Amino acid sequence: MAQIELLIVDDQPVLLTGLYAVLHDHEDIRVIGEARDGRMAIEAVQQKKPDLVLMDISMPGLNGIEATREIMRLSPHTKVLAFSMHSTKKIVKDMLDAGAAGLLLKDIDPDDIISAIHKVIKGGMYIDSSIISTALNMDEDPEKPEVPNILFTKLHRPPITPDVIIRPRIIDQLERNIEKPFSLISAPAGYGKSMAVSQWLEQTKALHTWLSLDDDHNDLRLFLQYLQAAIEKLFPGSLEKTAGLLQATKLPATGIISHTLINDLDRIEQDFILVLDDYHCIHEKGVHNLIDELIRFPPEHMHLSLLTRTDPPLRLKPLSAYERMTELRMRDLSFSDSEISELFLKLHQGTLEPGVVKLLNDKTEGWIVGLRMAFVNSEIPEDAERIIRDLEGDSQHLSLFLLEEVLAKQPEEVQEFILKTAVLDRFCGDLIAAIGLEAEETKKPLDGEEFFHWLIRSNLFIIALDDQGNWYRYHHLVGDLLKSILEKRKAADELSSIHFRASQWFEQQHYIEEAIHHMLAAGHPAEACDIVERYRMAELDNDRWYVVQRWIHKLPEEITKQRPELLLAEAWGAYENFQLENIQILLDQIELLFKESGEAKHLMGEFYLMNGLVSHWSGQGKRALQYFQKAVKYLPENRKLLMGMTQLHIGLSSGITGKGELAITNLTRLLSEEEGSVIYSTRLMAGLFYLNLFAGRLLIARKEARRLQRITEKHELEYTRAMGICMEACSCFNSYELHDALDLFTLAFEYRYILHQAVALDAMAALSITHQLLQQPDEADKSLAFLESFEKEVNQSEDCPISMSCRARISILRNDIAPALAWEETIREKPTFAGLFVWLEIQTLTQIRVLLASGTPESLAKADDLLAEFLNAGREFHLINQTVEGMVLNSLLLDKQGSTEEALVILSEVIRLAEQGPFIRPFLEAGTAMSDMLEKLHRTGKELHFIEIILDALNKNKDKAHLTGVKQKAGPTPVLHGELSGASQRISMREQEIIRLLADGLRNKEIANLLFVAEGTVKKHVYNIFQKLDVKNRVELISSALQSGLIEKS
Repeated sequence: MAQIELLIVDDQPVLLTGLYAVLHDHEDIRVIGEARDGRMAIEAVQQKKPDLVLMDISMPGLNGIEATREIMRLSPHTKVLAFSMHSTKKIVKDMLDAGAAGLLLKDIDPDDIISAIHKVIKGGMYIDSSIISTALNMDEDPEKPEVPNILFTKLHRPPITPDVIIRPRIIDQLERNIEKPFSLISAPAGYGKSMAVSQWLEQTKALHTWLSLDDDHNDLRLFLQYLQAAIEKLFPGSLEKTAGLLQATKLPATGIISHTLINDLDRIEQDFILVLDDYHCIHEKGVHNLIDELIRFPPEHMHLSLLTRTDPPLRLKPLSAYERMTELRMRDLSFSDSEISELFLKLHQGTLEPGVVKLLNDKTEGWIVGLRMAFVNSEIPEDAERIIRDLEGDSQHLSLFLLEEVLAKQPEEVQEFILKTAVLDRFCGDLIAAIGLEAEETKKPLDGEEFFHWLIRSNLFIIALDDQGNWYRYHHLVGDLLKSILEKRKAADELSSIHFRASQWFEQQHYIEEAIHHMLAAGHPAEACDIVERYRMAELDNDRWYVVQRWIHKLPEEITKQRPELLLAEAWGAYENFQLENIQILLDQIELLFKESGEAKHLMGEFYLMNGLVSHWSGQGKRALQYFQKAVKYLPENRKLLMGMTQLHIGLSSGITGKGELAITNLTRLLSEEEGSVIYSTRLMAGLFYLNLFAGRLLIARKEARRLQRITEKHELEYTRAMGICMEACSCFNSYELHDALDLFTLAFEYRYILHQAVALDAMAALSITHQLLQQPDEADKSLAFLESFEKEVNQSEDCPISMSCRARISILRNDIAPALAWEETIREKPTFAGLFVWLEIQTLTQIRVLLASGTPESLAKADDLLAEFLNAGREFHLINQTVEGMVLNSLLLDKQGSTEEALVILSEVIRLAEQGPFIRPFLEAGTAMSDMLEKLHRTGKELHFIEIILDALNKNKDKAHLTGVKQKAGPTPVLHGELSGASQRISMREQEIIRLLADGLRNKEIANLLFVAEGTVKKHVYNIFQKLDVKNRVELISSALQSGLIEKS
């Protein structure tokens, strides 16, 4: 059988390495080349003529969809099998439409990759089983947005209609200056800005994308979501890091967003044009700042074009001075005499005398909309001349006069339709039919569909918003004028009725933002509140609480304050920012409303849950449990997020009241019974992690964290996945698997804007401490600087931020006590449950470390008092994870105070407590003083096994600090995680484990299942191992591992 010649196209080295490893053992498949982007793939297909291309979709430069389309054109016999992390309906549809013979997800089993290759080569089609339903339902609901809150009609440029005058001079000017990063097209309404730029895009060879702006885009998050949608129409997945920021609980500073966006855009290697139309609608400073940065530091391959009625508040002078921008203004866009003549000819197949043309130009100053309205009213040159001679006043008066002339020529019913549809920012046939217009005279319903098609045929100042011709809007100027005429002619109640019916229709189509807008315009704020209440939970279930906050901010405050459900919605926003005091204020308001008007049964479950959360984080576990039990009683079964939150916190509150084992049993049972809801299951898994950590079982906790990451990675739940990464990092840090902890904390750092703020800060502090424990002081300082910068970004208002505590702790590790002592004198914090939890940097503990390092009688006495408070809190809340930390420090304190025998008793107790973890880092961080105490305890014959493990770690690398060139003063000498020598010096324990499993012949998926991690995580480790050992395949890896002693011959 002939070999299948395969070309691999992917920009990720990890994936390339993994694919080579999968394909290596199959003699009937030969990889003849690789490419890192779409353009290279096209060239490689032409040169190497492969049988099949394994094509990634999201790549810099030309993406996989466009590359596939071009490959099918140039080499139709070549098969393309797409390979992606994404499975959205749009990506599946676009890839198959481009000509791909199949689509795989990147977490697919290796055996399935081989099966897919064989099937496609034989002429079949292969669709990953997890996206078959997506492929089968691609044609359902074609107009319904896939991305939440995105109206895709805003991403379409105006089409070029037959009666449009093509403008070569403007097209040429824009095209000649395309190499400049920026163009500004600024002119009043009606001068053809959008149409001129659309003509340019029609003729340019550059890729292009369009975004029409409106008042809603003054919300920075919404603006970025639309910008992402516009860019990723061309380059799917290209704004990956920016998209990550958009999932943040609170958006980071504009500077961080702009730098992330610019870097994402700069990785795109194909020339493209981004058009932002109607930029005059923007008044939000954050959006202006973002665009300012974009034009100051433009991405290499992007040209930004801004269309606006007024000049934007951007720093344009430097661009203009250095000729880095193109400007088109009113004088450039005004119609010339020849264009006026051409327009009349197109509309009426007639000619105008030169004198009439000059008169028209003088009166209108080449104003395109004015000319069009004049010509709509005149079919012969004499009419045009008469109308123009009668015109007086400014453009507003001219346009209003001309438009009323246009309306006067239309039948009564058509006038009704035109005026009443002006209240709609966009419309389609179904919407016009739904608002139920009636003729003024007969009061009979008008045929909306018939009018809609007449309007399209007549092209009466309407603009298409999609390629299918379903959605339209009036020209903005015409729409504004029609509204002013409408308000003069129609009663307020009639306008209200139109808005009301429009709102109902938009809600039925799940366009909630527009439904709220029209209901408010109808003068029915209470009904607008009803809409928010009906749809808020769907947004909360998808961690989009900020969307609900945006809806609420549109509503009148005097009404929202009287609606318990809307106050609960606001409480979720406060909870996401951990503003417990604000939550309590809102709960008090809700309770008062319940007393005044009676309890709302359907809200009681959520009300009790929110009360329970406040009680829980205030350390009132028993009271919290009472609230949670009431919540379970009232919550409907289908409220999976709320039910999951409730069960999670029942577990946690049970844990801090001494019933952790029972809670673990209950969560395990609930998880085994759950079949459908991922959002519910992930909350139960999180509960199992925390409870096992509270109980001091690090290995089991780590297993739960890995399980959580696996399911969240599969379902693209980025926030929960990021939490899972921090959970595993916490376990690794405490068990002193520092290299694994370092990898995980570094990854958590990338998710810092997605994570809950407190979790992100703690993880960043732990990253800095991990670097220091690994004797990487420069990296520790860099991480600490990032932490300090992040604190400022998130406006941390605490008197003693975590960065100061972290810096003091690192000073102690470096035996530089002076700055740590200065910090210690500022701390006045008492241990609370919320302050202990599972945090890795706790100010009280660091304060105790500083006092122990000082060693004066006064310092030790103060440390004694603080330790008593800390240990009492740890025991009160049954937090073994924190109790171990406190007891280790307590044994050191007693030893320093001369109570050696008592210190050894405490040490023996904490050894037994820590062994089940195993907690190793607290002992090793204590350094040489702990080593001496452990030696003494070891000589007594107590706790021999675990002491030997700790002493081995302490003694094996006692001199490691000297090898790094870091000078240490006498005192605590933190030691390093055991490492191997030679070529394998940098291999972590996790990587050693994977090497052993690879040597046993296991595949990546089998290793992933065995270690409870995602297959992608294994692939990343394999790639890192290859790089560290400088090997190219698994055979070389095993040989190198044998030589360096990483594995032994079997």
